[in-house]
Amino acid sequence: NAVWSGKEKTIYLSALRGEWVGFQIVCQNAGAGATVEYKVTPSALKGPGDAAIPDAAVQLSLLWYQKVEREAKKGAAPDATALSPRAWYADPMLPLKPVAPFKVPNEKNAVPGQANQTVYAEFFVPKDAAPGAYKGKIEVFAGDAPALELALNLEVGAARIPDQAHFTWSMNAYSSPARGYGAA
Repeated sequence: NAVWSGKEKTIYLSALRGEWVGFQIVCQNAGAGATVEYKVTPSALKGPGDAAIPDAAVQLSLLWYQKVEREAKKGAAPDATALSPRAWYADPMLPLKPVAPFKVPNEKNAVPGQANQTVYAEFFVPKDAAPGAYKGKIEVFAGDAPALELALNLEVGAARIPDQAHFTWSMNAYSSPARGYGAA
């Protein structure tokens, strides 16, 4: 994984100035029948000189799971292959304040046998951010256990995302635009 090193417990991100970056943290409950309360706390990211991205810039969201069952395709024979499997999808994302507790399993979400909960973390790299390496951390608290500290390394490039797009957006694409260049 280009973003995560489990050995180093480090999240590696890179961004241009004026870009949003994000990552997910999956909090797992391996206990049988027990409920674990989690808290996630980001720190500021400190960069070159006195440059910093404040901890308040990091927005956390709790992914809420929705059950989706697809119907058989019209005209398909009513056998097991005609039905899509039942599945849970993470949508919507509910705002989560840093240090706000959440539980796994979450009785409000009512996912049968829920063993994990995803937290999405994202932040905007300011347009005037100094290019260079930024370092911070995310602490994950699980019940009374000591915090798990994840290092967060962000490399900010010198280029800046423009305020206006200089190309035409097309959301009506039915195949990959890379096909014209030999990639499928």
